[in-house]
Amino acid sequence: MKNNIVTIVAIVALFLLSFDKATSLLTNRSKQQIIVHGTSATMVINQINQMYSQGYRVMSIVSQSVSSGSHGTYTDYPERTGEIIVIMEK
Repeated sequence: MKNNIVTIVAIVALFLLSFDKATSLLTNRSKQQIIVHGTSATMVINQINQMYSQGYRVMSIVSQSVSSGSHGTYTDYPERTGEIIVIMEK
């Protein structure tokens, strides 16, 4: 009977230790986020490649377009381009 109790306590202790380790790993990962952004796809890709070499991974990519609205069209303002935003996490 005593051996069964010791075995159960040991299993529960191992479970709690592994749960604590997993929680701390996830907490540390979520704190290491960066944002890469730019208007040139080539520039953003180069920044992503640099961050990959440091252990970061892409979590989300968003492109922000420039609306023409009532202020004109793209041909009136060719220098205005949309922003590419990339969220990366380690």
